[in-house]
Amino acid sequence: MTLNVSVQVCHRLSRSASLARSITLATNRCAGVLASSATERQTRPNQGLPMARTEVGSGRRQVAASATSAGARDPSGAAGGDETMLGVLGFGKMSAALVGGFISAGTVKQANVHASVRSHEKQQGLRDKGFVNVYGDALHGGAQEVAAKSDVIFLGVKPQVIRPVLHALAPHLDPERHLVVSIAAGITLSDLEESLGQGVRVVRVMPNTPSLVGSGASAYALGSYANDADCELVRTLLSSVGLAIKVQEKMISGVTGVSGSGPAYVYMAIEAMADGGVKCGLPRETALMLAAQTVKGAADMVLNNGDAMIHPGVLKDDVASPAGATIEAIAELEAAGMRSAFIRAVVASARRSDELS
Repeated sequence: MTLNVSVQVCHRLSRSASLARSITLATNRCAGVLASSATERQTRPNQGLPMARTEVGSGRRQVAASATSAGARDPSGAAGGDETMLGVLGFGKMSAALVGGFISAGTVKQANVHASVRSHEKQQGLRDKGFVNVYGDALHGGAQEVAAKSDVIFLGVKPQVIRPVLHALAPHLDPERHLVVSIAAGITLSDLEESLGQGVRVVRVMPNTPSLVGSGASAYALGSYANDADCELVRTLLSSVGLAIKVQEKMISGVTGVSGSGPAYVYMAIEAMADGGVKCGLPRETALMLAAQTVKGAADMVLNNGDAMIHPGVLKDDVASPAGATIEAIAELEAAGMRSAFIRAVVASARRSDELS
């Protein structure tokens, strides 16, 4: 996902200098505060936050049951979830991340993926990666081919060019058979239903790229014709590659700002932390590994193994000892406006996603 907001964040953080400066100051303080850091920590009651209804983890067996109850065909008659016939119109980075995640999780077989892409170069690239059902431009027969051979169709084309693709796909859809899942930012359920025709079952999804490694964060909203089985099918697919949360459609723009674009913000933070480590004398690879693992571990602590989430403010206070290295670094980040920069980035991404329609 290409976002101008990443550039904005970079400028807000003064090309990551504030994070690097904070790490340098924290390192300089460490020698003088090790003794005080060993003193007894303040304890607090567990300030857990209730989690929204979410699903994480593989749901391979459930995919087949959901597809069958939704009216999707199963050519082999097999009960395994990997027999889902998945169509993809447009195979950009986000589509590739999702499809790659589904295949790795075992919810979809690579042989059961039917993809339509515009360029001959990308068609050949997919074939070189083992995809055997690759068709041409959606506007020149690709959409018809995908509809004929798929039950669940993911729309992965860019929002700026999706409308002609919808019109090319619409004549070949069977409302009793097909479920259409859109990952195009800014394209509403009403836009999709109006373009695809009466009774077509549609779900709108905002995923993110860590789905490729099974750590995605996706939110989805159901169209007016989507049924419970469609909801279960999409939930199962998405939860096989990470976190899946059902939301009202009006929340999708906010989801785009937080988790859709969010990996880019985090990558910038990791890079800046690593830069700070390098300035303090760490080898680049060491600094980068430490920064990335720190972010991963901190996120795991907030999520708390699927139990009630722990507020990040509580966890931050646990790290920040009085007069210690961490609170010195936090003061630097606050002075640089880190919080407001992230807030503005999320809002800017959400606003831009609405403009894309």
